[in-house]
Amino acid sequence: MKSPLTLVAEVNGTPELLSVPKIDLTVAEANIIGSIEIEFGGERPRLTADLRAGDVAVAHFLAPAVVYGSDKNAIRAESNPSAPTVGSADTGKRWSGRPIDLTGLGALDANIKLQADSITFFNQKLGNARLALHLDDGYLTIEQLSGRIFDGEIELSAKIDGRAAPIVEVSVKLGDGDIQQLFSEIAQIDGVTGKIDAEFEISGQGRSQQELVASLNGGGRIKNTSEGTIDGINLRSLSDQMNELDDVGDFINLARTSFEGGSSLYTELSGHFSVVNGELQTDDLRVVADGGVGDIVGVIDLASWTQDLSVTFTLTDHPEIPPIKLNLSGSLDKPSQSIQTGEIEKFLLERGLRAALRETAAGGELGVATKVIEGLISKGDPQNLSDDIRGVAEALIDQLIGVDGSDDREVGSVPGGSPVPLPIPVDKDPEDPFKNLIQELLRE
Repeated sequence: MKSPLTLVAEVNGTPELLSVPKIDLTVAEANIIGSIEIEFGGERPRLTADLRAGDVAVAHFLAPAVVYGSDKNAIRAESNPSAPTVGSADTGKRWSGRPIDLTGLGALDANIKLQADSITFFNQKLGNARLALHLDDGYLTIEQLSGRIFDGEIELSAKIDGRAAPIVEVSVKLGDGDIQQLFSEIAQIDGVTGKIDAEFEISGQGRSQQELVASLNGGGRIKNTSEGTIDGINLRSLSDQMNELDDVGDFINLARTSFEGGSSLYTELSGHFSVVNGELQTDDLRVVADGGVGDIVGVIDLASWTQDLSVTFTLTDHPEIPPIKLNLSGSLDKPSQSIQTGEIEKFLLERGLRAALRETAAGGELGVATKVIEGLISKGDPQNLSDDIRGVAEALIDQLIGVDGSDDREVGSVPGGSPVPLPIPVDKDPEDPFKNLIQELLRE
């Protein structure tokens, strides 16, 4: 049976100083070698250590007050910090309202350097780890924490003042990290692949997780370092079929399926963000994908773990077509999404009616135009046609049948479209059967 602790050391000591120039310690399956000194002459003991280690689990070495907070059922170090806290008095909330107890940081002062094969904390394993920290009167400065995580390289520095309401300042740089691993860990989102550079600086103060997260301020940026994919969006399929669409109904169905399945290859994912009082805000996050470009703006409320984001997609192969807007709202874990397609519906209706107008102007029969317009409307959802779209249709129909009785035959303009030739006005009764037919179609 393996001993839980073995120690081989050279020890020299006086009442003011304990010196261990050579130590070989195995505890909790971690082997640690190096040198340690403890000074007892000051207000608090001072630990100085220069150590090398194998695989280290941080939870095994932290004081209970640091690991568990003021209550052993509070924030457990082995739990995922982004998951709802088990045993919290605020059951169901992501962030605990229990007081954060960092009084253990005031038990001693320290200067520690550590090189380890790995350091595991909060269920995350940092490979080839390098740590340098300084602790003085409850004020912890992490001068360096670096290594491999998320298949990339990370550099972190931090300051934690545990003497009153905890104050935290953190600076992080991640190079060439795996996006899927990163997003899955911090937000339980696993539908994005690729590699990314990310950096941010953030600070906050609070007596609990809830207070701390709600107080966060700072900013950062991200930029991909490789191509990747985004699940749930198929811009290429949408783009390839746009030329075949003339009616609103077919487009609505295509748009829905394009944002409910499949995936899109992207070549660029980059932008900046700011954090203001616990809200992450962005107005320049962009994804360049196969078939289109998406611009992302909005807010993520870190305290409530909710989002209010909009992604405006422009189809690269169809610059004349209005953009599609995808709205994401609600929980970050299970967002609600809605698609705003009114501008494209209006565009398709204009395009179809304009074609009918040109056909009539070229000497075609009104029956041809009637069939085109009927097809445009009947395949959509007339009950849900917006007032704007109805207005566009009525304006185009008035042009088509010359309702104003004008003799001007030069050009007519279509709202949002190009000028088109008008047909020769014809004498008609006040109750024009063609106009009545079109108006009936719009009302159905």
